Amino acid sequence: MPARPALRSVSSRRPVRLAGAALGVAVAATVLTSCDRPLPAVSVLSGSTLVRVTPQTYFFNGPASARVTSGTVKSISATGGKTLLVDVPREVADQQWQVTAVTIDAQGKQSSVNVDGASSPVVTDSHSTRVVVPYATGSYYLKVLSGRGKSGGVWLVQVNVA
Repeated sequence: MPARPALRSVSSRRPVRLAGAALGVAVAATVLTSCDRPLPAVSVLSGSTLVRVTPQTYFFNGPASARVTSGTVKSISATGGKTLLVDVPREVADQQWQVTAVTIDAQGKQSSVNVDGASSPVVTDSHSTRVVVPYATGSYYLKVLSGRGKSGGVWLVQVNVA
């Protein structure tokens, strides 16, 4: 008779061990899946030239899980006074996002370009917006920033004006 209680206690631990193992596998799969998920690309159109930009930083499950990419910044040529079309994928369009024209000095400090239309207001429920090219010559950056809730990111593209 004493063998039965010992057998019962071993079998009662088995579901707990299986549940713990299943939870561990689920957590590992979630972490690995977010690392393998493709990063959403933003498109910038200048005239007939299209550039697709991956984010410099992006997070899928809160800012603590941010993925930082190589930091490569793509560039696009533009004409002063014309407009650029910025288009974002659905996962970005489903939340608030904004385009800001900025300059970056040698120390990495960003300053907003204060020209009407060079930056967008906060965009909601839309996948695209247009911004004005503020200079006749020179260069500046478009910074696309999204983030509300569990996902968000930062995309940079250098605009070379000729």
